[in-house]
Amino acid sequence: MGLGDVSLKNYEDIYYHLRKLARDESYIKYVYEMLEANNRKDPEETWYVIQQIISISELNGYTVALAWGNALAGWFYLDRGNSMTAYNSFIKAQELFVKENILEGQVYCCNGIMMVYNHYGQFENAFDWGIRGMEIAEENDFGDKMFSISINMASIFIDYEMYQEAERLIEKFFMSKLHYNPETVILRNNHKARIKLALSLEDEALNLIDKTISIANENEINGLKCMLYLTKAQILSKLKQDKRAEEFYEIAYKYSIKYKNHGKDEILKNWGNHYLQQGKLQAAEQKLVEAESFGRNSEKRFVLSKTLAYLTKLYALKKDYKKAYDCSKMRNQILSDILNSQTSKAIYRASEKNSQIAARSYKELYESINMLSETGKNITSELDMEKIHWILYKEISKLMKIDVVGICLYNEEEESLEYDLFIEKGKKIPGAKVKIGEKISFAEHCITRNCDLLIKNSHIEYNRYITVDFISIPSQFDILPKSLIYCPMVFAGKVTGVVTVQHYQENTYSYKDLSNIRLLTSYISIAVENSKLYKSARHYSTHDPLTGVYNRREIHSIGYGISKTLKKTDKSISIMMLDVDNFKSINDNYGHHTGDEVLKKIGELLKNIFDEEGYSGRYGGEEFMIIIPGKTHDEVVKLAEHFRKIIQDTVIEIKQYILSATVSIGIDISESYSFNLPKSIARADTALYRAKQNGKNMVLVMND
Repeated sequence: MGLGDVSLKNYEDIYYHLRKLARDESYIKYVYEMLEANNRKDPEETWYVIQQIISISELNGYTVALAWGNALAGWFYLDRGNSMTAYNSFIKAQELFVKENILEGQVYCCNGIMMVYNHYGQFENAFDWGIRGMEIAEENDFGDKMFSISINMASIFIDYEMYQEAERLIEKFFMSKLHYNPETVILRNNHKARIKLALSLEDEALNLIDKTISIANENEINGLKCMLYLTKAQILSKLKQDKRAEEFYEIAYKYSIKYKNHGKDEILKNWGNHYLQQGKLQAAEQKLVEAESFGRNSEKRFVLSKTLAYLTKLYALKKDYKKAYDCSKMRNQILSDILNSQTSKAIYRASEKNSQIAARSYKELYESINMLSETGKNITSELDMEKIHWILYKEISKLMKIDVVGICLYNEEEESLEYDLFIEKGKKIPGAKVKIGEKISFAEHCITRNCDLLIKNSHIEYNRYITVDFISIPSQFDILPKSLIYCPMVFAGKVTGVVTVQHYQENTYSYKDLSNIRLLTSYISIAVENSKLYKSARHYSTHDPLTGVYNRREIHSIGYGISKTLKKTDKSISIMMLDVDNFKSINDNYGHHTGDEVLKKIGELLKNIFDEEGYSGRYGGEEFMIIIPGKTHDEVVKLAEHFRKIIQDTVIEIKQYILSATVSIGIDISESYSFNLPKSIARADTALYRAKQNGKNMVLVMND
């Protein structure tokens, strides 16, 4: 792993990196977020780096770095079941974060301490810390940290079989697609699958967990797989698919060993219960005794209480009543310690707090909708894309600071992103076209994952989303706006593009700004589709839908317009009438679909050759008309011959057929002062008829 060209595994590089960035809190925080993500893939390397960071930071007095190092160490210990060591690390970090007034770090630690107390079964303290973290996160617009606490709190609700509350908590935060990154989707889906399993919706649960395992595989998030395989094993066990269930318990356990995950006792407990349900008492005892040992060592008392319940049942079935009594007594003691009146009060307070936050969120959402509805109406009533851009720029300027506003459209057929127009500081700037797959655009990440992006400092965060190394290109790095919002445009369930708002200063935008842009984006999606439909309708009112050239009515209209424009000049106007030779035999021998494909090819070549020289239209059937203004006799004949030869030399491949075609062309050339469109068409048509009579595949000029 590394950041830019600096390796984080080498001691000297870590020292250099921290010394260089010691005063940049936001960059340091990003380093730790990257380390946290890497922990899912390579925990040993991550742990080595964390230890070095703590050591170097202590030696050099890098307080902020030391705080984040201890915070990450806390999660590392917690993942491995070392609850007390995790607690001490979190408390050290929390004290430093409070001292330095780093609020985001405080929320991070509150989340960790909540989970430590949860392991001990001290739910009152757990929810107190969780609520404390939520309050700081809510006040300071730390939406991602709010989500993290909520997803962990949801797992506690599931343990208490409060499924409705857990699901409500999960879905509230997934109303925003901001958190739709692979890890959060995996956590959310695993919780939902557990809830479905508890509600006896096994098939739905299995379908969801299989999709989620695919997400983990695609993104190489191996550290979470043990959790997913455990859930899958439980579902298969409930479905009475015993052999497959045992296979997945085995896989889950191997992953927990490999990634030193604290879930070994949870896996063994459920694995043992699986054998217990089948009456395989010896196998059940082996797993449950091992689970009890892990549970005691990690002090995870709530999990331990469930393991003891299964052991009580097991020993009763074996008629070893002494052991059954001892396990029951121990379980009752644990439950009396953790399931008291304070616990239920704590759960109520946590539930109430989430309801209050939800109510405020809905109130803000309602107010935002009212505020933005008029803007939305203005946007959706407009049919011109450029005007839509300007309305958007003007209205967003009233809501927040902006330097750049842009709309990027997704071309599904070409697999490309088309930046039609950007407005920067009140001026139009040219757009560009980017191929999907190159990973050089934030918009690509947004569109391919159908997720919002709120980027507070792109100079720091860019390589999470794109592969271009801006740090190695100083000129590019300097001109890149720092604060970015990207929201996907979705119409009829499909992502059609993205709206972006940008500012050159960092930390300009909040989650509230993101919500406002998201609401406007829903209107913009409709406006863009309306604009496309209008453009398409306008296009097909003047163009032939099969060949793409002008239709008969429009080519006539163009002809009359040209004659009026050139009436008082001495320039000539030429009319060509073109017909595909032997077209009936093409239809008869290969079918009308093949005939249509031949006409499409003719239309494509007509546009390529004549668009800069004149105007081409489909006159009817296989006959086309071309208007060439201002060219001499020789120039017109040369153009016609050039086109005839191109058609003759073009190989047309249509499914299993390889065809060729020829055309005959009749031309009338008139001086503009005497030009009469119907008469000129009739003369060119006569020339075309003679060309056909004289052997086809030729150009003939009237009166030549």
